[in-house]
Amino acid sequence: MASGDDKAEILANPCDVSWGATAIGSAHPHTGGTGLGLTLGAELIPNIHLLDVPTEERGPRYDTLYLGASPILRITFRQWDATVLQRAFPGGLTAAGSTERVVKIPGTLKPGTRLTSLAGILILTPTDTTVQKALIAYSAVGVAAAPLWFGNAQDLALEVAFLLLRDAANRVVEVSKLNNLTAI
Repeated sequence: MASGDDKAEILANPCDVSWGATAIGSAHPHTGGTGLGLTLGAELIPNIHLLDVPTEERGPRYDTLYLGASPILRITFRQWDATVLQRAFPGGLTAAGSTERVVKIPGTLKPGTRLTSLAGILILTPTDTTVQKALIAYSAVGVAAAPLWFGNAQDLALEVAFLLLRDAANRVVEVSKLNNLTAI
């Protein structure tokens, strides 16, 4: 560790996840947001795309072009209630007269559906905002990434991959202490 680093920054820290916030507040689920619950863990995968540029004179990798990135945020939720299922299966249905989510695959999603129409702002807020990093994804859309587990051999959890798209202001994702994140 570099001198001056806080040892608390390397400790595991659970995060609360919120969806659809309209402003970054001091506490989860933030202004206008809906809480999705506590995570068992989250992983930001940059998914950077490169293309090697060969030349006959200089060999197979003379230069490399940056083609962009399509980051993915993988979150393991400690539970999967109707609110989490709504984000994990955006084409799922809500049962008539109920708040329970019915998982139907593919549900109401039709081939050719623009995922940006289903995207929203997602914020991971650490329980200790003074030293731990927060994350904001400006246009995230969830796709269930792992099977739903039914059984008693392990704790209830659901892994969801969120595709991180560009928003209208050309933003994708930021990771920093909560008070340093760009306003929504």
